[in-house]
Amino acid sequence: MSEAIGTLAWARKNGGELSAQESRALLGELLRAQLALIPDEWLHTFGIRRASSSGLAVDDLEPPDSEAATRAAQACRDVSPAYLYNHCERSYGWARILGAQLDLKPDPELLYVAAMFHDLGLTQAHGSGTDRPACFSLISADEAKRNLLDLSWDEARVDQVCEAITLHLNLGVDLRYGPEAHLLNLATALDTTGLRKWKLTRDDVAMVIDRHPRLDQNTAIACCWKDEADNHPRSRAAWLERKVNFSRRLQRAPFES
Repeated sequence: MSEAIGTLAWARKNGGELSAQESRALLGELLRAQLALIPDEWLHTFGIRRASSSGLAVDDLEPPDSEAATRAAQACRDVSPAYLYNHCERSYGWARILGAQLDLKPDPELLYVAAMFHDLGLTQAHGSGTDRPACFSLISADEAKRNLLDLSWDEARVDQVCEAITLHLNLGVDLRYGPEAHLLNLATALDTTGLRKWKLTRDDVAMVIDRHPRLDQNTAIACCWKDEADNHPRSRAAWLERKVNFSRRLQRAPFES
């Protein structure tokens, strides 16, 4: 089993704490990721490349009709502030739209469940306490696992959800981890910072935000992130805060609240 940064095996081994060597390795990944995005953003900014429609309708963004999806939504709603619950719902919507653009075929149930559980570790109900792991995504993954095993999901499928959750904080997620993990990573970055928003049409953006408004998310999630980084200085959250002033990026996400 892989123990690359952000994987479930890595998070379980060390609680999500970065070593000094891993922190240095992420700097190279950050530089490569930023350089890779510049040409695409500029081409869209200057109108050389146009945003493409996903071809999806509002009904395509409906949650899957399954007990697991219903339970995941309820678990998220029960403990999350309204803005955070809406963020999870929008993350699923963005993932479906990006998946259509990229011609990927994710498992909708697996993707939805991962989206609804991915930030539970940030909530007061699940993320408080001095003995918790350094990384909130591991708490989120463990809560997802508890719920899914209770529904008699097989362990491999449960691990797919948990892997997508722990990987979502990475700078990028390779498709070898599955389309669900890849798309959840893209979608959460889009919703929190506006990354790749330039690839979306106005209609697709409106289709997601009209269903689940942002509710002043930019300010609320920035404060939550800053607290998480301060309290867990060896986590990926803290690394992002130190290296790219991530809470400021959250505040400046190019969406109207």
